[in-house]
Amino acid sequence: MSAVGNLVGKGAMVWKLREWKNGNPQDQLDECRRLGLRWISIKDQDGELARWEGSLARQNADLIPVTVPVLANAGIHVSGTVWLYGRTRTLHRDWSVVEADATIAIVKALRNIGVEPVLLVNAEGYYKTTPLRPNMGDLARVYCQRVRMGVPDIQLILDTYKFPSIHPTFPFSRFMESCVGNAPEEYWLGETGGNAGAATLDRSLVEYAAIRVLPTVPIAPTYPYGLGDGTTWTAGPVQLTTFLERAVVKGCQGAGIWRLETATSGQKEALAAFRWPGPVTPPATRFEDLPEPERWGIVGGDLRARGVVD
Repeated sequence: MSAVGNLVGKGAMVWKLREWKNGNPQDQLDECRRLGLRWISIKDQDGELARWEGSLARQNADLIPVTVPVLANAGIHVSGTVWLYGRTRTLHRDWSVVEADATIAIVKALRNIGVEPVLLVNAEGYYKTTPLRPNMGDLARVYCQRVRMGVPDIQLILDTYKFPSIHPTFPFSRFMESCVGNAPEEYWLGETGGNAGAATLDRSLVEYAAIRVLPTVPIAPTYPYGLGDGTTWTAGPVQLTTFLERAVVKGCQGAGIWRLETATSGQKEALAAFRWPGPVTPPATRFEDLPEPERWGIVGGDLRARGVVD
């Protein structure tokens, strides 16, 4: 299995460009170099919208045309991230079609300034099947297939929950059948053990492999998380280091953080100090080479039998 999406080695996701080095492209490039980042993924879509913060100035749509060429021309791989609702704000009847058409238009426009046809598909709670939102797996399939038809060379990478087993109504398999990779959110929120991130990644990889074996780019948390008692938790530098070490040992093609603009100085120093080794070693067995029954097996039980795979 070859690496996909150019999300190889260390990288980072950015939510609000204006909050990353005050939106200054040269400062952003300097930080990428200092941290040793090889890729950046910038949020460029929210539902069907390319601008989703009302009349607020300096949104990502304003800054992407300035930032991306500077990073891309310096050899930083830049991709996009889309947040999906499985609906539109106007409750259009063809929900996933509207979001997919918006994605197609945005990807086609942004590739002209250096954004690669790689998309982190960030789908979470809105895509869980509920009595009021039935058949979300069908909408996931419609979205992915329509985007792939509109941009034939697009590479979709699923960015969602870390443990499929505790989100049984989320359509993991419907997304993953159209994706070339996974970027699970390995957020060990509130945990203080130095090995917390590594342990989270271990379990996550097993559960995802039970659905489909794909190249993986796990994402670590570098944002403040309120614990509800007036205190705030952040991932420790040691936790980030052990997380990155485990990602390499497990054969992940790369690893990233969410989100770069809120990372602490200690977190950034840990990221900078860790050197990702050279070429990625592919897994010994590919998903496509397995006979059908074994594609769905998992140590300790079958996820389909437990209702995890839709």
